[in-house]
Amino acid sequence: MRTGCNTIHPTSRLGDETLEFRAREVCESLRLIADAGFDAAEFSHPTHLTREECTSIRQELDRLRLEAWSAHAWQPLPAAPADIEGALGALAPSMDSAERLGCKVVVVHSAGYDPAATDAALAARREANLFVLRQLCERAAAFGGAVAVENMQ
Repeated sequence: MRTGCNTIHPTSRLGDETLEFRAREVCESLRLIADAGFDAAEFSHPTHLTREECTSIRQELDRLRLEAWSAHAWQPLPAAPADIEGALGALAPSMDSAERLGCKVVVVHSAGYDPAATDAALAARREANLFVLRQLCERAAAFGGAVAVENMQ
C-alpha cells in the first residue's frame, strides 16, 4: 500500500503558507513528507514551476525515494460548450507540469454547480466535460498518466 501527502502544506512548518512554493520550498516539503513516513507526494497546482525546478524536484523525489503521485490542475473543466477551447488551453500547462514532475495522475475540478441550470444546459455541460476529459486522458496516457475528477457536479 502506498501512502502520500500533499506538498503544499504538510505540517505548517514551512512558514508563510501564502507564498508561492518554488522548488526550494517544494523540496523542503518533500523532505518533511519522507521524514513523516509517506512514500508518495501530491502536488497542488504546480504550473508555476519552471522546467529546471521540475528537474530538481524530480531529483529530490528520487533521492528521497518518493513517488510523484498526482498534481492538481489549477483551471476547471468547462462550464459550457463555449468554454471548451479555453479550458483545453488553460489545462495544458497542468498536463505539462504533471509530466515534467513524473506524476501518475492529474486531478481536474468541476467549474462549479448552477442549481438553476436547465436539463439541456446540464447535458451540454456534460458533453463539454467529456470532450475535454477525453483530450486530457489522451495527453496523460502519452506520458503514462491518468486523469481523475474531483468534485464533479
